[in-house]
Amino acid sequence: MSLFSSAADGFQLDELAHILNRDPAFAAELLQTANSPLFGLKSSIHTVTRAIIVLGIEHTKALAIRTAMQIYLKDASDDPVLQRSWLHSLACAEIASLMMTACGQAGNDQSYTAGLLHDIGRLALLQAFRARYVPLLGREYGSAADAVEAERQIFGFDHCQAGHQLCLLWNFPPEIGQIALQHHGPDSGRPNSLLNIVRTCCRLADCLSFASVQSDNQPTYEELSSALPTEMRARFDWSSDQLRERVIERTGTAGRC
Repeated sequence: MSLFSSAADGFQLDELAHILNRDPAFAAELLQTANSPLFGLKSSIHTVTRAIIVLGIEHTKALAIRTAMQIYLKDASDDPVLQRSWLHSLACAEIASLMMTACGQAGNDQSYTAGLLHDIGRLALLQAFRARYVPLLGREYGSAADAVEAERQIFGFDHCQAGHQLCLLWNFPPEIGQIALQHHGPDSGRPNSLLNIVRTCCRLADCLSFASVQSDNQPTYEELSSALPTEMRARFDWSSDQLRERVIERTGTAGRC
């Protein structure tokens, strides 16, 4: 069963619950999330099946992807450069979810997943070529584009291209692959498209000190906020301090960039 299966694809709730119950650590995290104050339930959730109903399929999938990525990165979890890149992805995911929620748009869990996976190519390069890639990420650049160009010079491709190929290999939805490929490109299409939202949230994460790489020419929070569509800007009224504290609270860590 694909990670991105849906009810329309013949999905069975009890089948998913059975699969997730095989992983005690994930089942525990699922129950902890369902019982968190975020959902404000009057009674406790005691079963994985009920937790999936409370969270919804999309939220459960987002949580599963986050857990899977943490397992994928476990062997290198003590590497500060990889930790910084993972924190950037978490921050981008949290901000994207908050932005979609604030704007009253459906799919905030989808935006969380897209934010979480937008830099999957960078995490893959760290896993595959750590000795060569860590020094590259440790440099200071004039801009994010300069860091991407440095990747091309060393590897012949950049983390955006690597992420796109990985999304194809893992059979992720095409939109996730396009976000991995184009999140450093210029804004295009609908201003509130998922791709443009993730692009903005990636930059917001950077300027809130959750950056993967250091760059001199970085827009300020105010500049990025003012560039949001008018309606979105009116509804997404977080200050930089409030948003940074929210990310720290949800990720359990502070920016170390």
